[in-house]
Amino acid sequence: MSNAGSDKIKTTEFVRPAFDSYAQAGFFLLLVLVPLIVPALLDRRNAGLEKAAYEMVPEDLGAFSFVKNEIFEKNDDLDILFLGSSVMFAGIDAAEVRDSLNRELGRPAKIAVFGHYFNSIDVSYVQLRDLLEHRRVKMIVYSIPRSQFTEGPSPSGVRFIRYNDVPELTPELPLQGKLSLYASSVLNLPKDLLSLTRRNLEPPSPFAEDLGADVQQMAMGRDVGKFVRIEPPPPGFEASELVGSTDDRSKFRFSKETVSDYQKVFLIRLFKLASDKKIPLVLLNIPQLHEKRSPKIIGLDDWAREYGVETEIIGIAPAELFEGLADSEIEKLYFDERHFNQNGNEFFTRAVLPGILEVFRQNEK
Repeated sequence: MSNAGSDKIKTTEFVRPAFDSYAQAGFFLLLVLVPLIVPALLDRRNAGLEKAAYEMVPEDLGAFSFVKNEIFEKNDDLDILFLGSSVMFAGIDAAEVRDSLNRELGRPAKIAVFGHYFNSIDVSYVQLRDLLEHRRVKMIVYSIPRSQFTEGPSPSGVRFIRYNDVPELTPELPLQGKLSLYASSVLNLPKDLLSLTRRNLEPPSPFAEDLGADVQQMAMGRDVGKFVRIEPPPPGFEASELVGSTDDRSKFRFSKETVSDYQKVFLIRLFKLASDKKIPLVLLNIPQLHEKRSPKIIGLDDWAREYGVETEIIGIAPAELFEGLADSEIEKLYFDERHFNQNGNEFFTRAVLPGILEVFRQNEK
């Protein structure tokens, strides 16, 4: 027993050093520090990577390629910009709005939808800021979804926004939001550096044909095979029934759910940007499926009162919107709980169109 113990002591093994020299250790330290430091120094806007910011996001996260072309390849005025995440993205028949506005103006109208998936006010703000640096917009129609917002960038925001993309907002962001943006910048650094050396190749945007809108031929449950085309006649609302403010509390019910501190910074700045540019911004209420029999317009919060924004709201109580339709018919207007499919996209747009045209008409004077 004692001999075996002494053998173990004699055969003690030594761990090999991680580096053979200080030069190797220094090189390894450099490899670790450079990716962590460069995002703090890289300004994509000054580095000529503004377009690349849009090119690097796949179209399955939103119409980023379409939005890039609208911002950087065109310079004429936009009559109406529909802005928002997926509820707006799938909720507007932009071609119908364009055709109606053509007749209203007696000239070709310019309409675009800037949409993306996931709740990302940060994405909407950056896209609007970039657009207004290149083109004039006459009216903005904005929709805020009522599902939860992330405490930091959403999956689409992580792929799109870098730490130095929003220096005007950085001091106002909560620490967690700053760290999230910086972490995404570190992870996306190889793509950014590669974009400095060659142009990103991108296929034509599948959303261009629909002016940026996401028109889906899917049945409930996102089932393509069960989609049934229906075209119920929309109710004939007058503009006065559709346009109003939250002053009439009998028409609205707010859930009082709050936007995360990170997203709230972008929301306030988005409102301020429109105000500073003297662009009328109207909020569009797009109903969700579970609200279909609600006698009141349901919203996440009273944005006008919360942020002191003077804006009108276009909307109608779901019970009035869907009056005369059976539950099974209403379900055929959606591809999931929150989003209209092509049937609902067209039905809803035609229903609220008088309100959209009236607000545009008032601000054209």
